[in-house]
Amino acid sequence: MSRSRAEAIALFVTAVLVRGLLPDASFFGMDQVGTLLNGRAVLEGDWFVPGPGIGWSSFSLGPLFNQVAAVALAARDEFADVIVLLAAIHGAAVVGWRSLLAEIAEGPEAARAIRVLGWALALHPVSVSTGSSPISASLVMPTTLLFSWGIARWVRRDSGAGFACACLGAALMVQAHITTVLLLPLFLVGFRRRAAIGRIGAMGVVAALLVACPMIVHNVRMALGQAGGFQHAGAAGASLLVALGRALTLEARTLQIVGDAPGALPILGRLAGAIWAAFEVVGIAVIVRSRTNYLTRSFLVFGLALPTLAVVLIPRGALFYYLDSTVPWRALLFATGGSALMTRRGAPTPRTVASLVVVLGAFALVFPSGLMIAVRVATAERGFSEVNMSRVDLREPVDAPIESFGILTLGSQRALGHALDRLGADPDSLDRTLHGPWRASAAVPAGIWTARSRGVVWHPPDPNSHGSDHDDAASASRDTRGYLVIHRDDPQSAVPAGNPTPAGPFRAYAFEDVLHVQSADSSSIAATIASRGPTVLQVVTDRSHGVGRALAADHALRPIATSSRAGFEVYSIEVPKDAPVVRVELQQDPAFNPLVRAAADAYAFTVANDPSAEAHPP
Repeated sequence: MSRSRAEAIALFVTAVLVRGLLPDASFFGMDQVGTLLNGRAVLEGDWFVPGPGIGWSSFSLGPLFNQVAAVALAARDEFADVIVLLAAIHGAAVVGWRSLLAEIAEGPEAARAIRVLGWALALHPVSVSTGSSPISASLVMPTTLLFSWGIARWVRRDSGAGFACACLGAALMVQAHITTVLLLPLFLVGFRRRAAIGRIGAMGVVAALLVACPMIVHNVRMALGQAGGFQHAGAAGASLLVALGRALTLEARTLQIVGDAPGALPILGRLAGAIWAAFEVVGIAVIVRSRTNYLTRSFLVFGLALPTLAVVLIPRGALFYYLDSTVPWRALLFATGGSALMTRRGAPTPRTVASLVVVLGAFALVFPSGLMIAVRVATAERGFSEVNMSRVDLREPVDAPIESFGILTLGSQRALGHALDRLGADPDSLDRTLHGPWRASAAVPAGIWTARSRGVVWHPPDPNSHGSDHDDAASASRDTRGYLVIHRDDPQSAVPAGNPTPAGPFRAYAFEDVLHVQSADSSSIAATIASRGPTVLQVVTDRSHGVGRALAADHALRPIATSSRAGFEVYSIEVPKDAPVVRVELQQDPAFNPLVRAAADAYAFTVANDPSAEAHPP
């Protein structure tokens, strides 16, 4: 076996493992619920199910991701197979990108740079991070590979077939993520060189339009129905320079979203990110000074510089994974910079300097992926991942505090679904009857596995069918059966009477919800309590939108707050027997946005005789 083939196999295996290791530790939230349901719909004959939503709008991507998910689900209907298939596609894309960049690279140090480039792609922090969450962006690297390969072949070989491949790649990549439209100006490189298109190229344009047609037709219909329009998410962000600085140090930024790395590991992660940024800056200088490789410089301008600038110009909601399409070029800069530091004015650098460069480069490559894998192993044991959501946005305010949220994994959702099945929960009403700090991330996804435990396929209710907050409150008041889910590490001042049902690292309680909500909105909750003994009212809120005060018969009640690992505050309020009417006033937060914030959850139950014993059973 040749050395090149052995390296390609090693790269493929490594890239697959860092993305697909421990599928049960991957996230399973509402996005993944949509993937599962849409993949099944494709298998049932609806081949062109609209893809994920585009930003904060009613427009959607194309059906590509759903069709890929359907391929993975066809054999066993197991969501873990989607994760494994996406990891395999990613591994193949890493090998393909290495081959493409090796073809267009020039210079005396190109061979060494390409060898480093392969590992920089396989172990890139952004790729490893997005591997924890199977979403449509997982297909950015393979689809942009087809597009970039077509552009390179079209320009270098004057090939109409290359132009056709670029057109097909463009039609596919915009279905992976809408920000890939920022790569389309790369066509200008070929037009400027007057590269041939020919009959094959024209056929490629037609084929690309057919591939993109489901996405185009769907969104035209949405626009004609006046259902479109964009909404911003979040508060006013940081300045352009701050956002640009965060984009330039993207590898370090990616590691900052890991909220549960112990000890000094986050500091080492920032160091690894700083090394990435330093090598990339050197790589930029080397390529700018070298005026021999027109195509590489064009790719860096249109494939890296302009898309990065366009993304950071988004005033709000400029998330770091909007830069997924720039990863191959960032890896190229890293490899070019590292190789350049090994050579000075055409001669090798001193051995001590070269050794230091090798050590720093190896650390920057291995540590972030190793950290992510270590976190994934811990996540599989703990059942959720603690993610710093406030660090995902490149335009977050400079003084924004860290906001960690617990996101449940595939394995814990499956275990929770089985436990709720044993408790007799109805999947159709879990969005109203499931309570506690994990409600926001578990109510609907757990219903998938509750139904699956009974051997049936279930489709969640349309979240738009519930109407206003008042309608939600009225619906909840008619459901007297409730289920409380807590994690073994969640401190609880009170739990319902009765033994808990284990669900992996979680505990599920069934109880009679004695709270009857009369009205509720973002500022207050008014309700009555059918007291049948020592009763506790609990209110779960976002940490930025807590309980101001609680009243019963105009008497103030004393809420006791505990912080959940899910990122929510749990307020436990003892309610006197002679005060059935209660009112909870919530703290006003001008930044509250129902698009990204969970509404307060209120419920009441008869407490256990020994709460501490039942909250942490042996």
